[in-house]
Amino acid sequence: MAEVHSADDRRRPVEPFSERLASEILESIADPVVAFDKEYRYTYASRRACEALGKSLGELVGHCMWDVFPGDADTGFQALCERAWSTGKPVTHERFSQVLQRWVESWVYPFEDGAATQWRDITERKQAEEALRQTEERARTRAAELEAVMEAVPIAIMIARDPECREIVGNRLIYEMHRLPFGTNLSVAPSHGEPRPPYRVLRDGVELPASELPVRKAVATGQPVRDYECDLVLEDGTVYSLHGHAVPLFDDHGRPAGAVAGFLDVTERKRNEERLRQTQKLESLGLLAGGIAHDFNNLMTGVMGSASLILGDVPPDAAEHLREIISSAERAAHLTRQLLAYSGKGQLMVRDVGVSVAIHEIASLLHLSLPKGVNLTVTAERRLPAVRMDPNQLQQIVMNLAINAGEAIGEGNAGDVTVATSMVNVETPFVDAAGGEVAPGRYICIRVADTGSGIDAAARARIFEPFFTTKFTGRGLGLAAVAGIVRAQKGGITVESTPGRGTTFRVLLPASTRGGPGPVPPRG
Repeated sequence: MAEVHSADDRRRPVEPFSERLASEILESIADPVVAFDKEYRYTYASRRACEALGKSLGELVGHCMWDVFPGDADTGFQALCERAWSTGKPVTHERFSQVLQRWVESWVYPFEDGAATQWRDITERKQAEEALRQTEERARTRAAELEAVMEAVPIAIMIARDPECREIVGNRLIYEMHRLPFGTNLSVAPSHGEPRPPYRVLRDGVELPASELPVRKAVATGQPVRDYECDLVLEDGTVYSLHGHAVPLFDDHGRPAGAVAGFLDVTERKRNEERLRQTQKLESLGLLAGGIAHDFNNLMTGVMGSASLILGDVPPDAAEHLREIISSAERAAHLTRQLLAYSGKGQLMVRDVGVSVAIHEIASLLHLSLPKGVNLTVTAERRLPAVRMDPNQLQQIVMNLAINAGEAIGEGNAGDVTVATSMVNVETPFVDAAGGEVAPGRYICIRVADTGSGIDAAARARIFEPFFTTKFTGRGLGLAAVAGIVRAQKGGITVESTPGRGTTFRVLLPASTRGGPGPVPPRG
């Protein structure tokens, strides 16, 4: 049964607040509590306080706390108490107690003659906070180290931050390669509303869809993508050949959450490999052409000699046929001379030649070699150093380049062909259009420019091959012979061309170190 209280019970007087009741209340508090006067003498200590401090009540009450615990003098605590007394409001603080060897949080409650303080052990919290601070500091350090590594390595790095690869960032090198501001989203399939960055990724000349890109494949399969090769094509047509790997990133549940890809720029390496292949191919063709031309030239010499010997001993009708045989043999001999020039095995009469003078001497022949309607301009710089070479080979270079320029304009079309000479200094070695290395030094430059149809990139890669031609008729030996002569002279040749806007060839021939400048050509 429930206990029943009478009205008399409810009217029974309550025990007045007493020191005993206050002590019971203080003892019921879970935290240690002490009281002290303004001289910092203990006036009270709860049982939990005595246990925590390792002192009996008699060792505390009536004694100054700095005498009981001389090593725990804390000016910060005194300042806290002074503030509590001056404001009349409770204050709190955290400190490390030398006596307890623990972190504590203290509350100071002021009253007229002193104060009471209550403290709570917060060591575990402090240790957890310190552990978290150290973890965050290590994380910041690792992030800074990772960022430094990303900027230091010569690798373009991309990081996909989500499974759909809609947000992709990277290091500064990848942004420099893309020519985009640092931090721009590089994803080709960005989130709704974001513009797609202006670049394309090609493989074997075909643009890749987003699903075939390495970061996307790594996320989709959860497997690394190794030895990936592709071409990065910028808006202005610049092409980078890239080679790299992509690896997936996983979340706490082991699911792919993004990917990291690193790419090396192998553009120059591929160009060098292609130049090496081209050089080796041309060297092989040169050996073959030289061998065939040498033997064929010997055969033609026999044919021409025999035909010439019997020319005076045959009837007129037969003599006409013999003259045709001799004429054909002479044309064949001219072909062999071009092949021998390409292979560098021709018979030479080497001497110092004034390039500008030589070009002026054949100017009329150049006019006759060009199609009607094509205007020829010869600009020869005076007092250039001589070049040491066979004059016939110099003439062959200029004639072949001029004829090639005239054919690019075409019969019946209006156009201009310019032949000019100048002096140039090469300060840095480079690989020329025919695959040869041009060393630093002084060179005589022969520039032949036309306003013809131009040469596309695919044809430019092959124009110096023997028998390669883009014309319906032609043997394709002119430029091959020029390249062979220039290579034998340890010179160089460059080509600049834009389809529909013409072509400029520059031939660099080493200036002779013998004597002074060559002969001065006539003016005009």
